[in-house]
This record gives sequence, C-alpha cells and structure tokens, in this order.
Amino acid sequence: MLSLWDSEGKDQVRNRYVLVYILLFLVCLCAMPAVAREIFFAPLPMEQKEKVIRQIMPMLHFLEKPLGQHLSVKYFSNYEEILDKFKTEEIDLVILGPLPYVQLRETYPDAEPVVRFLNEQGEGTYTCALVTGVESGLTSIAALKEQRLALTQPHSTCGYLCTDNLLQQVGLSVNDTDFQYLGSHQEVALAVIRGEFKAGGIKSSIGKKYVHLGLQFLAESASLPGFVLVANKRTLTDKQIEILRNVLLQLRPLDNPTHRKLVEEWGQGIRYGTLIAHDSDYDVIRDQLRGVIIPSKDFH
Repeated sequence: MLSLWDSEGKDQVRNRYVLVYILLFLVCLCAMPAVAREIFFAPLPMEQKEKVIRQIMPMLHFLEKPLGQHLSVKYFSNYEEILDKFKTEEIDLVILGPLPYVQLRETYPDAEPVVRFLNEQGEGTYTCALVTGVESGLTSIAALKEQRLALTQPHSTCGYLCTDNLLQQVGLSVNDTDFQYLGSHQEVALAVIRGEFKAGGIKSSIGKKYVHLGLQFLAESASLPGFVLVANKRTLTDKQIEILRNVLLQLRPLDNPTHRKLVEEWGQGIRYGTLIAHDSDYDVIRDQLRGVIIPSKDFH
C-alpha cells in the first residue's frame, strides 16, 4: 500500500515538472521576436509583365533594409483585381494612378497615400494623350466619330476617363467611337502603330517611347496628380508606413549624383524622387468622375 502511494506521488511530481517545463517553453516562445512576414507589392500592368517587374524590383530591394523585411511582387494583369486583392488584405503596397487610387479610397479608407512620384522635370504630375499612327491620315480628334479607338483598362486614368475628357472638347464622347480595351499602355501604342486602331489613349511618357516607331500625338490632357505609393493600413503598421515615407522622401536624384546613381535601374516613373502625398491631391479626379459612368465593355 505504501509503495502504491509512493508511485502515485512520484507520478504527480513528474507531471508537475512536465507542466512547469511546458509553461516555461511557452513563455520563452512568446518572448521571442516574431519573424517579420513578407510584404507584398503589386505593380500596375502598364507594360509587359517582365519589364514591369524588372523596373520595380530595384526599388523593392532598396526598401527592404530600412524595413527589415522581404518585399515580394504579386503581379496581376487587371487593375480591378489589384484593387480587390488590396481590399482583401492580400496586397500591402501598390503604386496607383489617380483614378484607381480614388476608386480604391472610396470603398476602402485604409488605403493610405504615402508619397507621390515626380516626373523628369521634378513635378508631381503627368499627362495623358490621344495618339495615332503617322500613316493613319488622322489630323484631328474630331474625326474619331465611329472610328476604332484603343483604350487601356476601365480603371486606368488615361483610359476611358481622360480620353473622354479630350473628346468632349470637340463635342464627342468615347461612346461615339468603336472603342476597345486592350490592357496595357504598351499594347495600345503598338496596336495603333500597326494600324489596327485609328487612335488610342495612353500615358504621354509611354507614348513618347514609341514616336520613333511612327506614333504621333493628337491631343494631350491637362496635368494630373502623379502616381502614388499606397499602403494598406490594415496590414502595415504606422511605423512601417512612416519608414517608407521618410526613406523615399530623402532621395533627391535630380539634385544629388549619389542618389541618381542609386536609382538608375529603377523604372522611369519612379526614379526622379517623391513628394508627400495627400488624399486631397486627387480631388481633381473626383470632380472629373462626377456623373461619369465608365463602361467595362466585357473587359477581363
């Protein structure tokens, strides 16, 4: 009988030791620093996928050190999918044009504008253009009625919205043309050069890359607020967002040769520096959107 109690007593002591060890392990585990998760960035599909990723990766590598985290690209060919993935917290960072930013912010107030990218002249603006081929015979946008018109995507600023604004100046609308969404600015430029479309709406800086291939400008929009780096406040901390903002604002490649060397492999739209971005910068787009219904026209 005594040996039975001795055995039970030893078992109780052993169990207590095991419990203490488990509790100590859990305490140590909780005290360990959490492994920083990956930060996912989605670029806009403005040109070929490989080119887009090649242009954005040097900037992401640069940002990894101050953040202390790995940044990876999640590529989507559709603007709408990018906005949806951002809202479902699958994307942490994205660079957006004015229209998709305004559309995202309208339904997702945790989209935080971080910085606005400067152009080659040091201005935080850009323009859209209506372009045609040199052999198209088109000299005025007034002649585009019922003609084939190439656009990028419904959520692209230089797509339906700005092209329609330019056509309204001559009493026309995009709906008066035979328009089609092709996807990227590059695809629009090349389709117009090949003569498959009479004209197209694209970002002016991209259009200039194809002038030597026979692209010419018909009309250009007024200046628009530049592309903006947007952070997801539901997946990134205020500290992380502030680090991103400060690091990018400190770069002065237009004035500083060392900084210019640092960003020389960055994409053309992000290599000239930044200025702080405010949501109110994009009110001009909200004004343009009033009363406008942008058709998807079976774009996927």
